[in-house]
Amino acid sequence: MYGDDFFETGPHEWVLRCTSAQAELTIQLPDDYPSCSPPKLSLEAPCERAKAEDVCRTLLLDFSPGEEYGATLAQQFFDSFDGERQEKEEEKAEVAEPDDPEPIAAVVEFEPGVAADIATSLEDAGFHKHSAQIYVHGELGLAVEMDDQLHVSVDGVDALKDLTDWVSRQLALDTSELQGFGKRLLDWATSHRAAGESEAGSADGLVDPLPEAGGTKLTGNAAWRARLQAGETVEFRGSGNSLHPRIKSGECCRYVPVFRHEDIKEKDIVFCQIKGRYWGHLVKKKTFVGGKDEYEYTISNIHGWENGTCTLEHIYGKVVDHWK
Repeated sequence: MYGDDFFETGPHEWVLRCTSAQAELTIQLPDDYPSCSPPKLSLEAPCERAKAEDVCRTLLLDFSPGEEYGATLAQQFFDSFDGERQEKEEEKAEVAEPDDPEPIAAVVEFEPGVAADIATSLEDAGFHKHSAQIYVHGELGLAVEMDDQLHVSVDGVDALKDLTDWVSRQLALDTSELQGFGKRLLDWATSHRAAGESEAGSADGLVDPLPEAGGTKLTGNAAWRARLQAGETVEFRGSGNSLHPRIKSGECCRYVPVFRHEDIKEKDIVFCQIKGRYWGHLVKKKTFVGGKDEYEYTISNIHGWENGTCTLEHIYGKVVDHWK
């Protein structure tokens, strides 16, 4: 019904996106929904947190136990933000047309007949099927969607023209060679992330390089981690659209160190490691597990695609400010 504005990120979680207003609503369905409890809402939009929470409360005012509320909730969300956007545009008479939203994925035309071959190659490369059209490799931060076009997004990489050109070349290959599409896509992502890491920036999805004989100066992700662990506040730029529109590609983020569970809450953006790979991503869930770790943190991009879980030991800092 809502096309690209609706994502099913799990059996009990949906995401609605209003691109024109740069707003995303995450909807989590409790086990007793709709018989008893309403959905749990979390809004990411260019507004103060208090206003976002107020919007979520307003969206649930018409919920009645025992009645399905999904369609009503979605319609109210889109009506609210489309109306707000139109009001702002009317206030700015000098702006005749709003700018087109920034692309966040490579989009390439393809023949539907090769969809099955591409799907098989993705599953062989470790992608998980989230729906009939969407395949996600959360651990490595990639997503592929197939409808009338092929959409490919790589967290931590904003070279969309390079990615689009690469995907186009892959689709021009003989059908038999499409069997390796998924693995080649992972290799492409790794090489471009490595090229994007520098002393002034960070790149998602990378692991620490092997130490060289005689030692080596820490740079990139490893340097930011060491400084945060030493108690420093650091500032660096990341690339990619995995947190768009909350944080856009190339913006500079200020990270402060975190040492306690009290320092971290759900929806915080943190700099962390999962199975050795670095991510500047969202805390999707904070789960009490007891024992020496106390809490486990589920990390994802803004669309809900999960990279995995980590403990406090592997969360080094959180974002407190960002700018162009």
